[in-house]
Amino acid sequence: MTITEGEYELVFEREFPNSLNMFHSSRDGVKMAVRYVQNVNYDGRIVKQPLFNRIYKNKYKNLSCRDSFEQTYTYGEQNFIKREATLDKYTYIRNDSVIYGINELEQKGICHFLYGVCFENTKIPIDHYFPMNMYKKDYPSLDEDTTISAMLFIAATADDVRHKMEIYKKEDSINIRYYSEKYYPEIMPVATEELILPNVSAEKISSNEIENILSLLQEKIEDSLIFNIIKRELTTFATKIDNRKRLVQEELDPLSPKLLIDKSFDEINTLINENKNAYFSLIAEQFRNAVNISDTKIKEKTKILKPTTTNTKKP
Repeated sequence: MTITEGEYELVFEREFPNSLNMFHSSRDGVKMAVRYVQNVNYDGRIVKQPLFNRIYKNKYKNLSCRDSFEQTYTYGEQNFIKREATLDKYTYIRNDSVIYGINELEQKGICHFLYGVCFENTKIPIDHYFPMNMYKKDYPSLDEDTTISAMLFIAATADDVRHKMEIYKKEDSINIRYYSEKYYPEIMPVATEELILPNVSAEKISSNEIENILSLLQEKIEDSLIFNIIKRELTTFATKIDNRKRLVQEELDPLSPKLLIDKSFDEINTLINENKNAYFSLIAEQFRNAVNISDTKIKEKTKILKPTTTNTKKP
């Protein structure tokens, strides 16, 4: 279903499983996507340029949501306009554990690229959940019996420095390895850190332990640029863990595909058209935030739409 306002479109897509039978819920594996699209004049013809994409997919078993997948990314395969920045992040819930990944993150003047993945639990098959340009074989510590959780990042910042950070929660401690090097005009080491923190518990990584990690990194990592980048991603990971545990209520904005997945297209159509300007302003603001764009031509009306707090089922 497509709803248009001027040169922009809100597109809603719902995809059902290929096969259904009496032993499976009709919502098993349903995928809901919300897309923000711009109609662009390109080489004398009007083409559709995806700007912002949000996807949610659930998987139910015995009427209880067991696993889920979420992804947020900017643009798409088409490239009819100048890209200001790129973002592609995803989250899996598997076996009551969070996997949070960054396929791609680029912000001009800040970060040339960032790849990363965070595993709440490494005791599950994790090979297929790595982002592009990262490979499990490069992280042998993941296979150690004492490794419980892991957070891995590779980045290049605008000051031409490459960074690599590995954080492993072990049975008796949290081990952090950080290395950076200048790669232009010549390669030279910048910083190396080997840090150890005590565990709060012997369980999977917790948001409290992530806070302790960030406090130590802020003290030890002199490069504030990379610290702020990684802080943002670790904080997001911690929030997702607390949401999974239902320690905090998850806030879903009105255009969240997780919120819309159970609504019919007639319901969605009515919701949007009753306050079309506000919904288009909301998705435009989300796109600007994703790519760090300041665009004063689009009026901010998102305050009309209040976020929805939901008690979602435990994935």
